[in-house]
Amino acid sequence: MKKRNVLFLLWLFCGVYYTASAFTVDAGEDQSVFVGATTVLGGSPTASDGKEPYSYTWTDVNGTVISNEANPMLTVVSGTNNYFVEVLDGNGISCIGEFVTVVGEANPLGLVLEEISFLDNTTVVDDDNVVSYTAPHFKVSTNETKPICYVSGQYMKVAGKINFNPGGGALPNLLIKGENSNGFSFSVNSNYTVNSNSIEFGATVANLLFTPNQVAYDEPFKIDWFVSLDGGTNWSNIGASCNQLYVTHKAPNSNLVGGVNPIPIRHTLLHIGCKASSGKNNLKDIVEGMFTEFDDKVVLKADNETRLTYYLSYNCNNYDTETLLSSDNVDVAPNGIKYADGQCGAFAKLFIDILKMQGIHNDLNYYSYVPTNSLLNDDKKTDNGFLVKNWMIPNNNGLIFSISDPNDDSILLQSYTHRNALRGGVNNDGSLFPYYQKDNEQAFDWMVEEVKDDPGIIGQGISSNPKSFFKNHQIVQIKTGDNIYKLYDPSYGIKFTNDSDIENKAIDGYIYSELKYVNENDPSVNCDCNKNGTISDLSVPCMVIYLRAKQSTTPVGITGVASQY
Repeated sequence: MKKRNVLFLLWLFCGVYYTASAFTVDAGEDQSVFVGATTVLGGSPTASDGKEPYSYTWTDVNGTVISNEANPMLTVVSGTNNYFVEVLDGNGISCIGEFVTVVGEANPLGLVLEEISFLDNTTVVDDDNVVSYTAPHFKVSTNETKPICYVSGQYMKVAGKINFNPGGGALPNLLIKGENSNGFSFSVNSNYTVNSNSIEFGATVANLLFTPNQVAYDEPFKIDWFVSLDGGTNWSNIGASCNQLYVTHKAPNSNLVGGVNPIPIRHTLLHIGCKASSGKNNLKDIVEGMFTEFDDKVVLKADNETRLTYYLSYNCNNYDTETLLSSDNVDVAPNGIKYADGQCGAFAKLFIDILKMQGIHNDLNYYSYVPTNSLLNDDKKTDNGFLVKNWMIPNNNGLIFSISDPNDDSILLQSYTHRNALRGGVNNDGSLFPYYQKDNEQAFDWMVEEVKDDPGIIGQGISSNPKSFFKNHQIVQIKTGDNIYKLYDPSYGIKFTNDSDIENKAIDGYIYSELKYVNENDPSVNCDCNKNGTISDLSVPCMVIYLRAKQSTTPVGITGVASQY
């Protein structure tokens, strides 16, 4: 095995070194394989312990690039051949010079692995719920490799096909077996049929079962396949199968409560959950493990490339798992990074759906947080939104806008000290909408900005300053043991203990916003709404936002409303 740990040190002020990045590169085990067979390069995984996503460049001894995949499939040629891998991690740190040696052995019978099917497994679908990943799960002639899923406590079962050259000679005392570096093996024995130019072997059960209740992930899950022509004395490698393997805690969609319907077993849902919780076997550790995929702000789809981002576009309207993971939602940022954008509701539902894939649904709730004042009687509603940190709210400006009791003007329900405004537009149906975002910037396009929105809590993906005022916000409440509930906010990768903790850590203030036509010189507006240099009687569409800082002396200003999803 050619393996290297890479450590990068960044020199900063005062002559002190700080660790910026460390990761491991594994080029895989040296191999001897029949010429013409297909093998797999790289480790399991090829890169680890660093910042995702990784990029790969595999070259031959002449420097010719042969693949940019983590674990490329390669047709074996005669002789001794070295293949080199260069890995670049998400911090821009590279590791070069790791290589693996593949020796091509003479293959007079032309024996090569053609396909492998996994049996009695859970069928996975693509993220669009269009393609079902059914058998065969690995096929050389079409260059296919598909994800496979089992439930913990199960045995794997496989069947396969081997091609051979019928003119190359007889197949006396033929035996077939498969071996995996994690200890799984498959002894086919005589359970096969020889056809004119192929050998097909039937259902063969692995020697080991998956550890009960334990989540597992392996990419690539590589099985080296061997044949013996002398009854088991000598064995020759005829190629390797390669798949993404997911093992779930319980059966996907089991233990659903509250009349919730099963959901498609989407590839990315399994990928995120099993990868982050691999090796965990109890509810608390599984949930905490899964959330580590969110708290580092790098959540990748199953392609290990596309980042899930939170409000990179302030006008994002993807509010559920289906739209978040849809292939139609994938875009490319100016820096070349592929991403799929979503709202808070999409990330909350995504996290719940990931748990559903592990058979976990008891004791969790979809929580929608709103300003407490918005839950008052309709005629006394005041705050209709809140400010997520960081907002630089100046010292009290004095009262600029207030809301009184509609039944008694002398009773002040709420007062606001500052005002911001966004330009508005008109939909075809006559309704109004705001223009939130500056072109190609993570910033609001304010017409009036009495309160500045500075970068604060970083959102998922590449969103350094996501949209930060809302009418509501969705997170997930889970009881993970000892009757203790925790609040998980996957949009930001943050955990909270209760409503007060949310307000203290995440909220800077509260707002009352309204979309309306305004006269620029109206005392409650008094701004150049269309930015033409003058304040006039012109009536223009606008979103006016009245702001106030949260008060530490008042009760918690947000309330969570629970529902089943």
